[in-house]
Amino acid sequence: MLIQEPAKGGELAAGGQEKLKPILHNLLMSWVQDTGEYVVVLDREQKITWSNQAFRTVFPEAGVGVPFNLFLSRSSADAFKKALQAGSPQSIDIELHHPIPSGMKVVTYRFVDIGIGFLFGVGNDRSREMEVVTQMAVLIEELEHEIVERVRLAQRLEELAITDALTGVNNRRHFDKVFHQEWNRWQRYGSQFGLLIVDIDHFKNVNDTLGHQAGDEVLKQVGAVLRQEVRTEDTVARYGGEEFAILAIGVDSKGAAELAERLLHKIHQTAMPVPGNRVTVSIGLATPEKAKPANPEHLLRMADIALYRAKENGRDRVEVY
Repeated sequence: MLIQEPAKGGELAAGGQEKLKPILHNLLMSWVQDTGEYVVVLDREQKITWSNQAFRTVFPEAGVGVPFNLFLSRSSADAFKKALQAGSPQSIDIELHHPIPSGMKVVTYRFVDIGIGFLFGVGNDRSREMEVVTQMAVLIEELEHEIVERVRLAQRLEELAITDALTGVNNRRHFDKVFHQEWNRWQRYGSQFGLLIVDIDHFKNVNDTLGHQAGDEVLKQVGAVLRQEVRTEDTVARYGGEEFAILAIGVDSKGAAELAERLLHKIHQTAMPVPGNRVTVSIGLATPEKAKPANPEHLLRMADIALYRAKENGRDRVEVY
């Protein structure tokens, strides 16, 4: 039998315990030496009195009598000192950082006061875990950066898709989309808006006499004036050639006419790269509340008719359908 009955009175049991002590001691010392965890014993001054093979492999200078804090980062040394000064607990759980040539060892220790003026410490190396955490943090940061860049790229592509490359205002495709949206809102909710068609007067003469580069500059400056003078909720688009279209949102016929007159005078006052430094525009205006169109295309034709009248009546003026 591997397990025998104890003798009466416990004498044999006591003798067995004495025999067992060196066996247990040897088993414990074998585990302490072979374990991959760091094991250190410190005296009252936190000097090393003993360390196992795992600790000495990483810190070969950790001889007897060497202060333990020499192997700690400054912040960890301060934290360890404060933890010891905080009181006399039977055990202290603390994360300490050990600087090494390749970086930093992050070790979670439990120090136990073994009652004879020594601290027995066992540390679990979490460096690999922290390395993984750090790598994950870097990957997450890179992923977030990539997402931000992709969103910016998507926004930029969306802007390019709705922007006239020459003038920087919206293009006709975007205008048509917003125009139909506003038409539907007007039909459903009675939301008011004004449609303005702006045409640069005698623009063909600019191209024929000064060249297309001068014509392009005129288009850019007219587009810039229109964009600056309207509100953020309004839409300005290059409708074709020297024509621009504007949707003035939430205004009635009177408000749209006031906007048209303001644009007319602002463009007239703006220096342009042409003889006399001035160009003029003609503006045709139509609003659904006043024109009572049957459909969006009908309203557009009404604004065109008003523009034609402005041209016929001498240019540099606003006509309302």
